[in-house]
Amino acid sequence: MPRSDRELVVRAMTLLPAAPVLAALVLLAGASDARAQDCGSWPRPVVCEAGLVAVGKDGRASRLDERARLRLAPRERIELRVEARDQRGRRFPVDRLALQHDGRGCRGLVNVEPVEGGLRLTANVGAERCRLMVWMPGNLNFEWEVELEVDPRARTSYSRAQSDFVVRALFRGLLDRAIDGDSLRAASTEVQLGNLDSLVEGIVRSPEFRSSLSGVSPEGLLDRFYAGLLGRQTDTAGVRTFLPQVRGRRYQDVVMALVQSPEFERRLPD
Repeated sequence: MPRSDRELVVRAMTLLPAAPVLAALVLLAGASDARAQDCGSWPRPVVCEAGLVAVGKDGRASRLDERARLRLAPRERIELRVEARDQRGRRFPVDRLALQHDGRGCRGLVNVEPVEGGLRLTANVGAERCRLMVWMPGNLNFEWEVELEVDPRARTSYSRAQSDFVVRALFRGLLDRAIDGDSLRAASTEVQLGNLDSLVEGIVRSPEFRSSLSGVSPEGLLDRFYAGLLGRQTDTAGVRTFLPQVRGRRYQDVVMALVQSPEFERRLPD
């Protein structure tokens, strides 16, 4: 590993947060107790108490209230499940529970498919919001309104192929060069661990990056960022949004905004 690359990776590692966030699902609403209805007179078991939970890829479940908000990263997959009890307080078997939904407003943003005891949600690439109506059919109906927001900034993890792509793009965009194999593996591991921001900060603070600024105008540097990260020339909107930040030497803010943009997300390998 060339010394310059090794120094960049080591610098980034010294800037790592104490405990990186591992879950990509962000719950924006407070939890509430399960909803209950009076059904003590029913002779056969019926659902009298029900709660909706969101289960992330790590298996952690978060209780949702009847007007919940969920913030998902692009390509993130979660499940909405029902936890229900009958009039005697006994838990209903999962295989006897079902959820229905009206997701017409979420088409193109979130794919919804039924699974045992609930629904599986898969976010597409974008940065939008939609509302999903969810209910459990039966003699006594329970329903929830879930506001979904797909936001690239909610991403906290990448696959190995994706993290390799991110690191290569960073080196092209910030340093205008490729990265060697050993350094790529080390930096890619840090991205997978959720330390992207620290890696970017390490590169921006490096002597090599500072040296690369010599003789480069703010417009030229922004063009380099766009070419390396997005694979295209800077457009009018990019100049209007980011050129003042480049002139103010807020390089890390510009780079993170580009990496966390829907356009960059669409370039990532599956």
